[in-house]
Amino acid sequence: MALNGIKNVRQFGNIIRDISRPYLFLISIPYLDSNEKVTAFARSANLPAYKIGTVEIPFQTQKWRIASTAQFDGTWSVKFLCDEGHSIRNKLIGWMQRAYDPSILRNGAPVEYKADNISVMQLDRASSMVVRYQFVGMFPTEVAQIEVAHAESNEPEQFDCTFTYDYWTMAGGTGAANPDSFFIGISVATGNASTTLGVAASIGNITGRFGLTF
Repeated sequence: MALNGIKNVRQFGNIIRDISRPYLFLISIPYLDSNEKVTAFARSANLPAYKIGTVEIPFQTQKWRIASTAQFDGTWSVKFLCDEGHSIRNKLIGWMQRAYDPSILRNGAPVEYKADNISVMQLDRASSMVVRYQFVGMFPTEVAQIEVAHAESNEPEQFDCTFTYDYWTMAGGTGAANPDSFFIGISVATGNASTTLGVAASIGNITGRFGLTF
């Protein structure tokens, strides 16, 4: 008996349409320059898990379970390719020194090193954002070691970086992964200097305006 009327692989494909590819992702860490550069050096990462706790309320010999609060893992790891100049690695270590500088035995203020604009995005085959996880209160806590040796090796140098964060938010999207701006309106060409009359608005990192140019 077919499940829900799906009788063959073609009908199955019509339901599924397509699948999400693990290699279609984008990481945005403004402290480390452009999103494209960070993603090029990032070999692997993860989309964070979500979990809520439970509260058990006893009643006679049984327990009634209800939802508690969200429980965030608090850590996120990325494996980076190490370029010849160690550009990503050195910046990560510099970022960590904002949190604690061993040369002067000083902890930085949280506002100096915690970031709220770091995100990992799943893309579709058209490079449009499917979902974005944005981390709040994030900073790196460990840049792992790199093994070096005289023995011949064709393997590129890579290293893991572990970040700590407070929580994350999730947003979906159907546009380009890095939308900058949009304009909806009517342009009227005249012999005079152009003037724009309209209304501007922004949603997240998207800024737009609606009006007339004359």
